[in-house]
Amino acid sequence: MRLIKISEFMDQRSEDIAGIREGVEAAGERLAEIHLTAQANQRKTEIQAAQNQSELILSIEGYQGKIEDHFSRVERDEQSKRSANCIRIELTRITEKLKEKILQWLQTTDPSSNHNRACTSHKPGTGDWFTKGQSYRTWLAKPNSFFWLNGKAGCGKTVLSSTIIEDTNLHCDENEGCVMAYFYFSFTDSAKQKSENMLSSLLVQLSSQVDITPNSLVSLHRTYERSTPPIDPLKSCIQTLMDELPFSNVYLIVDAIDEIPHPDGREEACKVLHELSQNPKAHVLMTSRREHDITEYISDCNNVTDTSIQNPEVDHDIQLYIRQRLKEDKKLNRWAALHSEIEDVLGRKADGM
Repeated sequence: MRLIKISEFMDQRSEDIAGIREGVEAAGERLAEIHLTAQANQRKTEIQAAQNQSELILSIEGYQGKIEDHFSRVERDEQSKRSANCIRIELTRITEKLKEKILQWLQTTDPSSNHNRACTSHKPGTGDWFTKGQSYRTWLAKPNSFFWLNGKAGCGKTVLSSTIIEDTNLHCDENEGCVMAYFYFSFTDSAKQKSENMLSSLLVQLSSQVDITPNSLVSLHRTYERSTPPIDPLKSCIQTLMDELPFSNVYLIVDAIDEIPHPDGREEACKVLHELSQNPKAHVLMTSRREHDITEYISDCNNVTDTSIQNPEVDHDIQLYIRQRLKEDKKLNRWAALHSEIEDVLGRKADGM
């Protein structure tokens, strides 16, 4: 009986053990599956990570390429800018050299020597009657104007011209777009007795007051490089400069037309100046004696302001000049008691001279 119970117990335990074994085996298989799944997932993760890393590297390399291209373009642009700047500098140098060559070719005579000499003869206060007068102020303000200042020989026209030039130059310095040029005719210098030399000098002075080299100036030089340009092309060039360059007012002052030796030459100079005065930017002022041929030509011109230097205001200038000379001349100091009488007598007998 005991053996039967033991046998039954063993059979029951065998069934339990078999169930346990099956459970363990099933669990092992499940663990194996889990492990394989984990390994597969890890592999996938590693593959995905590798793919992501590759894509990231490619992306970085792509951006690096773009960055390098950008800097390459920038570098090329900088090189282009430097090249363009070098070309610009070289062109400026060539243009300036050409302009200098043209101006030297045109500069047949220099009126500054006459001007400086006249300025040294000027006494303070003399000429104020004109430079502070309404006629001169109107001429400064009104373009397309022609002013003829005239008087007898020795009345101080040239000194007055230098005063007008200085005052007009100051006006130009104080007012943007205003430029001035001047010329002195002279008995003592044959080069200063020709209208073409006057025009060349005016052209040089006007061209020197702009940075560019005007095309009209280059064309004039190209046409007459081996000769002297005649009056009409010179006049046309000045007209073109006044029309095309950024000038609002152009002041042209010419002294001593009467010192051109021949009547034909004087008439030619008057004609040229009158034609230039017709430009809407031009203010022309000339001085001379009242020679018959000059008076005759001017009388036929329109819109000319005719002003004589023989007037009471000039007598005041003469008084100032005599007083200054008496004060400065050491030899006359011994006659100090007679200075007033000397001043009075000389002033009355000067007759505007």
